[in-house]
Amino acid sequence: MTAEPSLPKLLYAVDFPPANQGGGDTLMLRLLQDYPADALLIFCAASRRQHLAGGPLHDRPLVLFPELRGWPNRYVVHTCMLLNRLLIPVLALAMLRAVRRWKPAAILSIAHGYYFLAATLAARWAGIPLILIVHDDWVAMNSRIRIFRRFTHPLLGWALRRAAHVYAVCDAMQAHLKKEFGVESEVQFPATSSNPYAAVRHERNGSPIRIVIAGDVERALPTVGLTVRALREFEPNAELHFYSKLSSQDLHEFGWDVAYVHRHDWIPQAEVQRILAQADILLLPVGFGLRDDYWAKTSFQSKLADYLAAGRPILVVAPADSTASEYGRANHCALVVSEPSERAIVEALHRLIDSPAYAAQLACRAGQIFLRNHDIEEQKRRFQEVLFRLQTSAL
Repeated sequence: MTAEPSLPKLLYAVDFPPANQGGGDTLMLRLLQDYPADALLIFCAASRRQHLAGGPLHDRPLVLFPELRGWPNRYVVHTCMLLNRLLIPVLALAMLRAVRRWKPAAILSIAHGYYFLAATLAARWAGIPLILIVHDDWVAMNSRIRIFRRFTHPLLGWALRRAAHVYAVCDAMQAHLKKEFGVESEVQFPATSSNPYAAVRHERNGSPIRIVIAGDVERALPTVGLTVRALREFEPNAELHFYSKLSSQDLHEFGWDVAYVHRHDWIPQAEVQRILAQADILLLPVGFGLRDDYWAKTSFQSKLADYLAAGRPILVVAPADSTASEYGRANHCALVVSEPSERAIVEALHRLIDSPAYAAQLACRAGQIFLRNHDIEEQKRRFQEVLFRLQTSAL
């Protein structure tokens, strides 16, 4: 019997480590948490070291790089961000040293912060492939740094064109990279493991309808506020439960400290799966009229993968041209409200609550779309195929 080939050595070079802290770092944790300890080297910012503590990758080989951080005001923060970027050649040399000692088959980085620029240099100097993942529009993300923003478009294009393989977080991002930079990419949707509680159905037995939001809602606070106000019509027969980093003080300041809104702490992934599967409705809010509307149009909310895996009805409240709205409609896996209106949200909730057959249809479709596009085991397999291919072509 032929033994499975060992996975190629990989250098992960991103400012944040793979960790369950929300967004991209959680996606990277899911992709890499089963990677052999002797084949993965994590190179990240020293300020993020605590994110690894207690997580699945806490014992992996680690290289930490210092960075300047400022807190008093945004001018100090922006100055530190600019100075960190001026040190990119130094960071690249540190990565090159790690490459020569570790001898990885490839470098994996994400178009976030500035580490990916150093990773591009290090990969070029070392003559090894770079795999670059694009979750968000990096050019738009850096538009507020006045001096640096003049160079962001050519810098990202330079990194993309030198990458051996590029992943885009969704179809919209794939099209954006092709249009703006002429770069081909492979779509790698946010993914998660199958939900073991998805097949278990919980009878309400007269208890309130349970509506759940899990994950960061910072970019969608006005939309969440609309939903909170809309739920007054259902009181006391419906409750909204937050599983996020919002504090009790946050709820008070937003005016959400009402009887039908419940705040819960950030919880481990296994617990998230149970909570989502026990919900009657999963709420995915996206901001309307954002200054950062690029996020709604080209990024993909990572929590949607967990929602789909739970096999529960999903309510998306988002602009019509957002990736969340377009994905929900195109795949018939969510009820979409595409106007910032309390009345529209109330009508959507009534449709889900008053039509169990329609809600069950959405739930069934959600499970199908999860298997098609968001299963982490399939994503790992395809990622490893890319690694083996790059390793072979480099020989």
